Amino acid sequence: ILKVLMIKNILCSASISGDFCASTIMIPSQLKIIFSSNKGEVINKGKFLGQIALESRLIISGELDRVLDFTNANFSHLIEDGKVNIILTITVKWHTQCNFELNHEQLKKIADLKIACGISCYSEEE
Repeated sequence: ILKVLMIKNILCSASISGDFCASTIMIPSQLKIIFSSNKGEVINKGKFLGQIALESRLIISGELDRVLDFTNANFSHLIEDGKVNIILTITVKWHTQCNFELNHEQLKKIADLKIACGISCYSEEE
C-alpha cells in the first residue's frame, strides 16, 4: 500500500511502445487509456498527427499497483524479448511538503519488469 503524507493525488502512467498490437489488449475498467495506436496506422492526435505509426503505442493511467499488475501480466514476456519499451511515470500532487513511500512489493514489481520509472512531484498551487 502506498503511504502518503500531505499528498493530494498520485497518478501512475505507463507508456508502452514497440512490437505488439495495442487494439487486441483488454484494458481493465480501472485503467484509463490515454493514447493507443498500432504500427502502420495513421496517428490521430498529438505531435505526430496524420503520420503513419512506426511502432505500436499504448499509454495507460491509474492506481500504481493496478498499472504494474496490468503491465506485468500483458508485457513482461515482450520486455524480456526486447520487443517493447516501457516508461513508468508516477506523478504526485502535494501540499506543503512532498513525502511518499513505495513499499517493497511495489519496488519489486518495478524492478522485476526492468523498466524505467520517473517520479514527478508538483505543488497543488502550481
